[in-house]
Amino acid sequence: MILLWGTSCSVRGFTSPSYYRPDPNDAKTLVLAVSIGPEDVIDEVEVTEQTDERVQVRVVIRSERGGGIDIGLPLVDVPVRLDAPLGDRLLFDHNNDRIPEYGDW
Repeated sequence: MILLWGTSCSVRGFTSPSYYRPDPNDAKTLVLAVSIGPEDVIDEVEVTEQTDERVQVRVVIRSERGGGIDIGLPLVDVPVRLDAPLGDRLLFDHNNDRIPEYGDW
């Protein structure tokens, strides 16, 4: 789900990653699969919570063409670094929706 806000010139919004996969070269890094449009850019990626049970991330995109929800866009890889490996913890987006690991559906 994409939530957008801003003016007609430039809009910022949250987007929910489709899935994640561990970075094979760094146990503390996850690669988020994020759908963005051709004129969108990743504006911010932030780990907003890390506990023994869960990790929550927030991905903000910026669109120069205005708001809207795009269906069927390609996924881009967005790395995010944690304080410690994910391990058995669960990953959640800004809406508290669980982000599945690639192939775990």
